[in-house]
Amino acid sequence: MGIEIEAKFTIADEGAFERLLALDRLPPYDLRALPIVAVVDRYYDTDGYDLLHAGYACRLRQEDGSALASLKEMMGVVDGNVHRRREVEMPLPAPLEPDDWPDGPARELARALSRGQPLQPLFELRQMRARRQVEQGERIVALLSLDRVALLVGSRQTNWLEIEIELSKEGTEDDLRSLCACLLAHFPLQAQPQSKFERALRWRAEGMIAP
Repeated sequence: MGIEIEAKFTIADEGAFERLLALDRLPPYDLRALPIVAVVDRYYDTDGYDLLHAGYACRLRQEDGSALASLKEMMGVVDGNVHRRREVEMPLPAPLEPDDWPDGPARELARALSRGQPLQPLFELRQMRARRQVEQGERIVALLSLDRVALLVGSRQTNWLEIEIELSKEGTEDDLRSLCACLLAHFPLQAQPQSKFERALRWRAEGMIAP
């Protein structure tokens, strides 16, 4: 089980998104462009929302030909712009439904939280993710992701723009605060206290994206 430490913001408009795409530096950090990837996230729970009530989200991620099973803690710590959440991840040989996941920590936790009930798909999030490796000299500080997000629930769809900065093992929370301060000083961003999963749940229930 690991701890994910990240900051996330909603981007006000397409113009700001394009300006962020053009960045190659956030002093004193350099941004190295990585290939754009298409990410498909499918979320699951039981009919009675056992995982949600236990404080977890269950996700199957498909990205660049790989598949990953994840269970993420919902009630992590939010300190200003910084999110900290426990997560359990397990690579999969193929994009398998949760009942077909091989033995491992993700399957074990999903089974325990679901109390043996079958997991059903809730919704799907599709992202075109433009990534930047944040570097300072030889140190890899974080991964910055600019996301065009499409949420699909049945025949309904909504879209938004988001930026995430996730610390690497070499990055510190001082680095994260510095990056956030630089971005907020120059771009129309709104701190986003909710995960994509939480926003999607609310939209699914209310028919609108949380402000």
